[in-house]
Amino acid sequence: MESFLYPALLFGIRVFNTVEKILVFAFYPLFKSKVHVVFRQSGILIGRNVQNPWDIQLSTKLSERAFIVDIVTKQAVLALGDFYVKGLIHIQDLEEFNYRLESSDALLQWCSRPVRRLLNYLTFEVFNIHTRGRSVQVMKKHYDMGTQYRLKS
Repeated sequence: MESFLYPALLFGIRVFNTVEKILVFAFYPLFKSKVHVVFRQSGILIGRNVQNPWDIQLSTKLSERAFIVDIVTKQAVLALGDFYVKGLIHIQDLEEFNYRLESSDALLQWCSRPVRRLLNYLTFEVFNIHTRGRSVQVMKKHYDMGTQYRLKS
């Protein structure tokens, strides 16, 4: 039964994510203003020509629309980390940025939407496929170098 439920759940999550992205694109002005308000509550501005070293400066390679869509549809902190590592946003004073973000509950409230939390719980807690037996299967598939280096089950 679990072998059917997990793929069905993942399919449902993909459908939900697609619908969510379509809604964000359809109502982009509303989501844009909401994201700006959430960050402004932390004292952080978003844009290309920001003044403060803790503000989010968008790269010329990243459109504000793509930034807003990912902040809304992904976990906001994960999206921020992805953008930062890829060099698509620049934050001069990362320590102050993190302090402002953590000291304000605005982003936490935004990220803790009930539907998103339920989907994450189902995916990673209820139907967690990462068991010891599954780890051995993955190791054998990806890292087994033949009979000379045989992995023990």
